[in-house]
Amino acid sequence: RSIRSSTMWDVAAKLGNTVGLLNLPMTYPVPEVNGYAIAGMLSVRRDATFAYPSELLELVESMGSYVVDIEPATYIERGAIGEMLRDLVAMTRRRIDLAISLIESYPTDVFMTVFVTPDRIQHTLWHLLDPSHPLHNAKEGAALVSQIDQCYATVDEGIGRLISAAGPSAATIVMSDHGFGPLIRHLDIEAWLRETGMLKYRQGTRPARRALELAHAETLVWKGLGLLRGSRKAPLGLAQIKELLIDWPATKAFRGDAEGYSLYMNMRGREPWGLLEPGPEYDETRQTILQGLKALIDPDDGASVVDTACLAEEVYRGPFTYEAPDLLLTLRSGYKAGRQFYASRIFWPAQRDRWGTGCHRREGIVALAGPAVASTDKGLSASIMDVAPTVLYLLGAPIPDDIDGKIIADALQPGMLAARQPETAPASEIAVIRPGGHVYSEQEEQEVNQRLRNLGYLD
Repeated sequence: RSIRSSTMWDVAAKLGNTVGLLNLPMTYPVPEVNGYAIAGMLSVRRDATFAYPSELLELVESMGSYVVDIEPATYIERGAIGEMLRDLVAMTRRRIDLAISLIESYPTDVFMTVFVTPDRIQHTLWHLLDPSHPLHNAKEGAALVSQIDQCYATVDEGIGRLISAAGPSAATIVMSDHGFGPLIRHLDIEAWLRETGMLKYRQGTRPARRALELAHAETLVWKGLGLLRGSRKAPLGLAQIKELLIDWPATKAFRGDAEGYSLYMNMRGREPWGLLEPGPEYDETRQTILQGLKALIDPDDGASVVDTACLAEEVYRGPFTYEAPDLLLTLRSGYKAGRQFYASRIFWPAQRDRWGTGCHRREGIVALAGPAVASTDKGLSASIMDVAPTVLYLLGAPIPDDIDGKIIADALQPGMLAARQPETAPASEIAVIRPGGHVYSEQEEQEVNQRLRNLGYLD
């Protein structure tokens, strides 16, 4: 498992609260909680790994064709946007019906669910929602506007039904895990690393690189190409093949994730073919890249592209910091880090392709309601990290002393915090440790990787 720390619902449950989880990402296979859990994104089986307790599978199946998620890329390739919007409405309605059934039949102290519909629309159709987007098509937008509106209205109606089902004494938090904005231009960080000499390709790989440059991002390359070693029989994605073509002993830095917002130094003792010695060589190289990113200019308009570039220790803390990327960056509005599979250009314009025309922004939304919540027209200043301590405080539970974030004090009734001071507890005393281990079979891992490609998380 990738989650190696206690979650908010872990802490709430360990302190005696019952919890209900529906469609939360990264909850497959479902955890055994003090309550119930039905898995979300990247689920592959409908068995005891999908629902806890497993008796809830019957309820899920009674909802008809219950869908966990859709993959916009598969609709874009078929030119089936109208079908995608209809499927989003159907998926959302079934999720709402299931959520209401759970709330009414299995009441809990905490209930959490996730709606992915706004994300899928905004990635795919931002150019139709935003008249200022270079790819805006007013005629197409007018033809789809009623279906798009129906998607948002269905989510809005669902939230209203959930609030009503929870009852007048419940506190409700509606939040997004990120915001959205237009995707205008792509930046290929790996191409920039090549240009600056920080990343090298192996000698004699030009034909393979050219083949990858021309290949479609969903193409799978088999062991028969002679590029893979070992006995693996499963196909690899282009990004994995690409890594085999990198000259690792001559490479100083490389991209750390599918979207390219993090970089790792190829440090000796940590990476399999580490080049940089820990200490001055590592520090100087990292600073050189950091300053280069801050100075990076898009020749299209002569303006800088990187909003922030920072070192890992400026962002992360805790026992797993050693696994964190060495550098992290955010880009100015309209830009998204991407990859063009060995194309020579560093920048290129967004297109109406599988990656869509909208991309994530750090600024999201949060709204609270309930008896404990103050009425205000000033708005709130909050971080996504503030949600967990706020929920725990509203439950009357102690807050782990190592938690990031703070209680959203401005959202609560005046005097509430003074009347009931927040409690803290040593994280070690309320930690929930789950066993690790491999979750997916080889075939299931292929399926999950393909879904991640269709959602834009993998190349």
